[in-house]
Amino acid sequence: MIEQLVGLEKMSIQQCESLAKKFDYDGATFDLCGPKGKLKCKWLDAYMGIFQIEDSKGFNMTSQFEFNPNMWCENLMPSK
Repeated sequence: MIEQLVGLEKMSIQQCESLAKKFDYDGATFDLCGPKGKLKCKWLDAYMGIFQIEDSKGFNMTSQFEFNPNMWCENLMPSK
């Protein structure tokens, strides 16, 4: 996992986005976590801050989650 390379167990959505830009901006997967559990997600375009929650239609933006202190990202994995 990428976060192990940089020494992070939990990361903010901004940190996850930044690492995805460096390793796999359009396919890396990650878990979006919060008090009620985890959602599997995939970066569609980390440069634009666009990701998709698995099994959902449409997309989400990093800016929708950046100020929520109860959410974090884990398990960032490149697709390639």
